[in-house]
Amino acid sequence: LEAVRSGAWKLIRKKKTTELYSLAEDISEKHNVAAENPQIVQRLTAMMDAFDTELQANARPPGEVTMR
Repeated sequence: LEAVRSGAWKLIRKKKTTELYSLAEDISEKHNVAAENPQIVQRLTAMMDAFDTELQANARPPGEVTMR
């Protein structure tokens, strides 16, 4: 499960689904509006992917300890 928030929008990415909620109109996250807002889904998914790429690029190998 991964999520990203931008303004009033919240995108939740699960293994096989992507959900989008407008928190300004649906604070309880009951109405998935991903199908009605494909451009917002695309933009937030790109943000999430860019963050994942950055994390992987800056990750240290497992078990490696960096001393300062």
